[in-house]
Amino acid sequence: MRARVKYPDWVEKYRQVGTNITKDQKGRYYLYKCHCEYDKVKKRGRKITDAYLGKITEEGLIPPRNKEITVKEYGASSFVDKIGQDIYENLKKHFGAQAEKIYNMAILRVTDRVPFKWMQEAYNDKYISEK
Repeated sequence: MRARVKYPDWVEKYRQVGTNITKDQKGRYYLYKCHCEYDKVKKRGRKITDAYLGKITEEGLIPPRNKEITVKEYGASSFVDKIGQDIYENLKKHFGAQAEKIYNMAILRVTDRVPFKWMQEAYNDKYISEK
């Protein structure tokens, strides 16, 4: 078992069960929410970082800014979307309001071979869900 790193008292007071403290190369301290999961392949536990809770300073904990960051896949779905615009126009002629849904499902099938039962989850992770 590894020895626990000792931080200054003003940092240690933020250590709780379910949190992790890290220090960067410039000597700044950060607090994260985390949990452990058992990895069946490696046959050991591994730490999963869930959320950034803030920067720890001698004055106290500075919470993160209220900016929500969303990461979307862009490359393959954007490419297929750009080269398939003529297909989309034909779908609009024949299917009207349903054309966009059919077109996006086709992009998901082409780029990731997503089964229909997982389409909504995959769609939410793609660039095409934002346009």
